[in-house]
Amino acid sequence: MAVERGARDDQRRAVEAVGQQTPSSIASVLHFWQFRPLADALLQENWDRVVSLGTALADRMRLSGDEAAELAGLPNPPGPPTDPA
Repeated sequence: MAVERGARDDQRRAVEAVGQQTPSSIASVLHFWQFRPLADALLQENWDRVVSLGTALADRMRLSGDEAAELAGLPNPPGPPTDPA
């Protein structure tokens, strides 16, 4: 599926970018590698949602928060109240 190929290419690019980090940003690189297994597990667990949203975005080019939540089967609670002033 094209969406999956694109996601794998994005992952490859991210790994390449991390490999080009300077010593001053090594802490951010370590954080990436520390949390990558968790991120991969969450993506694997929710891949059907990712594909559903990606397909809808490819078809429609734009989704509201309510539309995205409905497609993903997740709640979309209202945001905090805004100050009218």
